[in-house]
Amino acid sequence: MGLLYKAKNDDETNLAYQEEALAIKRLIHDRSGIVTSLHNIAKIEKRRYNIERYLELESEAWQLAQALGEPEALYYVGVELGRYLCDQGEIAVGLPMVKEAYAMGAKVGVPNLENLGMYIQIQEKRLGQ
Repeated sequence: MGLLYKAKNDDETNLAYQEEALAIKRLIHDRSGIVTSLHNIAKIEKRRYNIERYLELESEAWQLAQALGEPEALYYVGVELGRYLCDQGEIAVGLPMVKEAYAMGAKVGVPNLENLGMYIQIQEKRLGQ
């Protein structure tokens, strides 16, 4: 349902739907679903320029994805949060996330990882590695 509202560019309705889904997933202890909902809400908040909330939610999603060890969650959250941090100059924090995301993407067969690999090389140069 959230995808339908996203397609309509209706962030308010999508946000309400995603927050309701998150509450249900927390209630039933669906930890994998919690990661997905946190990630989805974080992306909405980023589009709305609510960066503090974006970072809070995406960081929680990252920590939970790491605790669960779910490769797909680590890939999607790690790419999103890690790239954001690198792009904001927090390369030392973001780059390890992107690298882990890259490894997880390779593990689950994400196509076109070459672009992410090139991004990693650029960030390593920026960091002086």
